[in-house]
Amino acid sequence: MEQVYNDLLMSKVLQGNEYTKHVEEYLWGDFKGKDYSNENLLFDVITTIFSPYMKEKGIKFQLKKLDYIDNLNYFYIKNNIIRSSINNIDIIAIKLNEYENSENQKVRPMRGKNKFENILKLSSKIKKEHKVLIGYVHDFDDEVASLHTWIEVNFNDKDYVVDVYNNTIINKDGFYYMKHPKIINCINNKDLKNDKTFIKELKNLKHFLEIYLSSRNEITKDLQKNLFLFKN
Repeated sequence: MEQVYNDLLMSKVLQGNEYTKHVEEYLWGDFKGKDYSNENLLFDVITTIFSPYMKEKGIKFQLKKLDYIDNLNYFYIKNNIIRSSINNIDIIAIKLNEYENSENQKVRPMRGKNKFENILKLSSKIKKEHKVLIGYVHDFDDEVASLHTWIEVNFNDKDYVVDVYNNTIINKDGFYYMKHPKIINCINNKDLKNDKTFIKELKNLKHFLEIYLSSRNEITKDLQKNLFLFKN
């Protein structure tokens, strides 16, 4: 672990402070009837802290949840970077809208109603080769899953997941350990670029982007042949 993080063992910062009683009441109500897995609870803490709307008091509120995570080796946070380890699996997370692109412009948070459109918007801005994936990820436990999209890209010989919806960049090993994704489809950025014309024409059709991301290889040939049918 780099020395710069050694002074911020955040899992203990709230011991005995004014938030403790309220947080414990909240956590009991939040967890009652739910069997949160340790790794999904850790993911929830990281991504909630990285919400573009999160304030300092809310961050302290979230950090108390760390006391409920078994086998947490450490949790450090500094300068919008979190380093943690659970069951000896290292987690590196970066706040997405604090990440600067090649033009030194900060990425804007894009959490909104259409996560499928947002993932394609961000993909178009990434110059490096990458992949857009869609699949099911586990929520609070392994019995509950939701449809999710993310980008996988290599930085400095290390693989990362760019999670637009959660405003987070996470090392791939850490993301896969915490969310247990079941991949439906994977599309490389070159194919996305080639499909740009008909995506633009059809993206407003109900569920089109979801279907496209899930079944791109099966539908693109037919769409390209019959694009005129969808035009006014």
